[in-house]
This record gives sequence, structure tokens and C-alpha cells, in this order.
Amino acid sequence: MLTLEPDPDKSKQLLNDAQTDLETSTPAIPVDAAGLTIDGLQVEPAVVVVKVPVLPTATTRTVPVVFALRGVVAPGYWVVGVAMDPFAVTVRGDEQVLSTLDRIETLPIEIGDLSATRTLSVKLSLPAGVTLLKPTDVSVTVTVQPLTGTRVFNTAIVVTGLAANQTADLDQTNVGVLLSGPVPTLASLPPEQVVASVDVAGRGAGTYTIDVAVRVPSGVSVQTVQPARVTVTIRPK
Repeated sequence: MLTLEPDPDKSKQLLNDAQTDLETSTPAIPVDAAGLTIDGLQVEPAVVVVKVPVLPTATTRTVPVVFALRGVVAPGYWVVGVAMDPFAVTVRGDEQVLSTLDRIETLPIEIGDLSATRTLSVKLSLPAGVTLLKPTDVSVTVTVQPLTGTRVFNTAIVVTGLAANQTADLDQTNVGVLLSGPVPTLASLPPEQVVASVDVAGRGAGTYTIDVAVRVPSGVSVQTVQPARVTVTIRPK
């Protein structure tokens, strides 16, 4: 059995300073199974060349994950939030590469025509020479809500509560109703579902000023009614 006898101090200094592969020569010493030197033996060659490859020191760094959205959500909607799990990852690579790395982006997340909240599993876009210490995908939840807006309806006033022998005249036959609510709901709301009325039940012939009542579907609300009151004249038929 042979063993090599390099100078310990010299070897340590060489390894500490090395930036490229090392190559050095050292004596070859014969030893027995216990590792003791065998005197009186000669070996050929008496000196051997030792090559030590020097590899870049790999290090780790924990950096935040940044989402990358692509596309435009459906008309009338907007992205109110994006949540990620995990929100940071530990990466491994050459120290010089990691020193300039301040974040890891996801691959593009397609949100084109999205009209509801969606959770996706997304891979990360890793720079060359960088790997994840623990391979993982990122769970990304994109929260989408409808925009809030307003819409004006020009609505005819209906007189309710007239007796069978009565008729009524209005000084205003239509009112402007301003509704607010989700933009998609307002855009698809049929005008006939916005109902304006005045109730004259129990009233006899005469002229009255009465509040206009407006009924709308759930999901939207009445902001203003113009005019809010109208004059009703009740006459016998």
C-alpha cells in the first residue's frame, strides 16, 4: 500500500488560494495495512503527480417570489389581490450569481378574460446556474372582483292603487333613476326591471304630491331618483 506525504502547511495554503484546478508532486511512501511505514522498500515512481479539481463554492440564499401576470381580465372586472404560497424560496448556486439575485419570478400567469377568483400551481423562472434547494411549485391565488359603477335609467312612472272608477294624470311621466352596483350586472340589467311607481290607494279625487318608489333587482342599489316626488291629479272616470 502506498501513501502520499504532502507538506500539510503547504497543502492548506494551496487549497485556500486556489481558484483553478491544482496539480502538484509528492513522494510515494509504502505502508502496511496498519498504515505504518515499511522501511527498506523502494517504489517506482518515487514521486507522483496529484491533481485536485477546484469547483466553485455553492451557496444558498432565500429570496422573495414575485408573480408575473399576463393578459387582461374580463371587461368590468379587476384584480384585487394575488396571494402566493410559498412567498419566498431558498435557491442554490454560485456565490457571484446569487449576490445579484434579489427575487425569483414565476412563469407568466395567464389571466385573460378571467371573471372569478382562481388558484393555480405555477413554476418558477430560475436564472441559469440557479436551482431550488427544495424543488417546489408556487400556489398562486388571483382574486378577481367586479368593478363598481353607476348607470342611469329613464323609467316611466306607474300609478298604482287607483279605484276602478278613477283615472290619474301626472305632471312628470318619467323619472331618472341612478343605480350603482357591479359593472357587469349593470351592463346586463334590462330596463324593464327598474320599476318606478306612485301609490294612490285610498285617495279620492284631487291633486296630491307623492314620493316616487323605485324597485330594482338584488345586487344593485338606487342612488338617486329625479324627480323624487311628482304631482298626481285623480279624477273620476
